[in-house]
Amino acid sequence: MLTKALHRPCLSLTIPTNDGELGILAHHSSMIAAVLPGTLRYQAPGQPVQTAAVSPGMVKIATL
Repeated sequence: MLTKALHRPCLSLTIPTNDGELGILAHHSSMIAAVLPGTLRYQAPGQPVQTAAVSPGMVKIATL
C-alpha cells in the first residue's frame, strides 16, 4: 500500500467522499473524512490548481 501525505499550506482542497465532493478552504476547522476513489484538487498559495488521483482511504484536515 502506497501512502502519500500533503503537508503544506493549502488555499483550497476538494476531495471525493461518500456525500459527494467535499470542498475545504484555508482555516477550515479540523476534521476527518472517508475518501472515495477519484480526483483530488488543491491549490497552494501562489500556485495554480493541481490534481491528483486518490484511492479509498481517510483524510485528516488540521488547522495550523
